[in-house]
Amino acid sequence: MIVTDRDDWAEALKSLRNQGRDVLDAWLTHSRLGFNYRMDEMSAAWEWHSCNASTRLLSKREQVAQWYEERLSGIEGVATPRVTAGSVAKSWFVYVIRLRDAGHRKRVMEGLSQKGVPSRPYYTPIHLPKLYVERFGYRRGSFPVSEALGDVCLALPFSGVMSESHVDYVLRPAESTRGPREQSEQKSSLVYGWSKGLLNTQFLGLMTEPSKDGGGLSRSC
Repeated sequence: MIVTDRDDWAEALKSLRNQGRDVLDAWLTHSRLGFNYRMDEMSAAWEWHSCNASTRLLSKREQVAQWYEERLSGIEGVATPRVTAGSVAKSWFVYVIRLRDAGHRKRVMEGLSQKGVPSRPYYTPIHLPKLYVERFGYRRGSFPVSEALGDVCLALPFSGVMSESHVDYVLRPAESTRGPREQSEQKSSLVYGWSKGLLNTQFLGLMTEPSKDGGGLSRSC
């Protein structure tokens, strides 16, 4: 633990413990080289105690992943996550799909955004953030395979407390975000856009819980 009465030091130290992200940095943007020191001793002790519930928690996340897989598998232009043969278990930290191209991903994100459902590119190749470009001289083209994947992969809302109806809602199409070809493809329309609505999930596996009024999910930290 570090205690200081200097605001500039405090902000820098917070950034260093959180992988180098500053307060105003965008998602997965790093202003400096940092560390992953975000768990204090009390939190570690609590998580250790919670390990007994890990099987149940992982099972819930796996069920949500299966709902996504059932609805998205076989759709042209969409590749879903695969669990390799011989794998013992998968934690399902995120649920990431690979779309046809960057334009396809942009339309999906815009459709989600229209109704307040978060999504994120997952994610910018590690050599392309400004810090690495300026300090180490990396450029687009340095790792073309990683860059190609970074242009088309998208993490969908994902949490162990999501219900099957939440997954259906995320994948509900919106006519305004589909192109002419997509409008004629009923099944494929699931992943080309979504209409407005009430679902509001916290993103990327952070803690969530059902809202009191039953209208989706609310934040809980």
